[in-house]
Amino acid sequence: MAKTVSAAFEEFKTLIEPSPEERKKIITRHEYIRNNISEFITLDKNNSSFLSGSYIRSTQITPVNDVDIVLVLDKDTYYDKYKTEIVKLLEHIKRMLKKLGNYQTTEMRKQTHSIGMLLRHGAKVDIVPAFLKNSEENIYEILDKDKNCYIETAPQNHKELISNYNKEINNFIPVVKMLKNWKNTINNQLINDKFKIKSFHLELLAINAINNSFSGYRDGIIQFFQNAEQLTLKKLEDPLGISGDISSYLSSEQKKTLNEKIEAINEKINKLRDYESKGEHQKAISGWRQILGHPFPDKEKSTSQNNQTQEKRETKHPKHGKNYIFGK
Repeated sequence: MAKTVSAAFEEFKTLIEPSPEERKKIITRHEYIRNNISEFITLDKNNSSFLSGSYIRSTQITPVNDVDIVLVLDKDTYYDKYKTEIVKLLEHIKRMLKKLGNYQTTEMRKQTHSIGMLLRHGAKVDIVPAFLKNSEENIYEILDKDKNCYIETAPQNHKELISNYNKEINNFIPVVKMLKNWKNTINNQLINDKFKIKSFHLELLAINAINNSFSGYRDGIIQFFQNAEQLTLKKLEDPLGISGDISSYLSSEQKKTLNEKIEAINEKINKLRDYESKGEHQKAISGWRQILGHPFPDKEKSTSQNNQTQEKRETKHPKHGKNYIFGK
């Protein structure tokens, strides 16, 4: 059992970290797809594929539910042919993925920018078709099914952005991981409001909100909530100037709802700091668990008990798809 708030945050950091087994599964999945898909899809000769998303930005937490693979398509083969028929290109990619021996019976879905491969225990692989637009600046064009066009993105540059900020603000990434756990907790509360906070939005919000060095994880979390309260009401422009307003998926009313949630959290944090100053660490730990969610240490549970609860949590995801070779 953590005796201080500081110790509880240290334990929390360990509990949300993906395990070696989870990392091994991710490697097995993406290597199999990337090593074999060129038999069925013509890829760019110089840059055929790469990983994207939270995993490659080192901000993913357990349980690891998804990995994003960007397939860089050959422009001469696909670009003009499907420029105004995005759905047909997604359907073609889906058919080709079905030819992979280990995924012939896997459930797959056409999504806005990708094909979602639904695996065992809720695990998912997102296949993102893309075209290289500018090799010097690492800018790509990905598909937008809803708008029936290609749109620009730079996932490798965003990875570098997060990495560089972690060097500037020490322990920025561990704090972002803790905030990812909070995101999962708060998203469950936002179901009735019909929206969820997106991971990339949260990461860029953290860059804007955490602008000073901090002495401990708790202080980094506090700094985020203090500054994010007002930031949630504003536009959040991509600092690289590529993806526009990252918060545009939220309506004004939804931003107001999120703002009110964070305002309530800040009021609660003030009480928790008061508990801690009085030496009432167990009350403070209990309050932080309510904010950040499971598996933040419970005041009445030991580390081993928290780990057991975490293991149970990892097996609760629904069984999507029918091919479980890489979902075990």
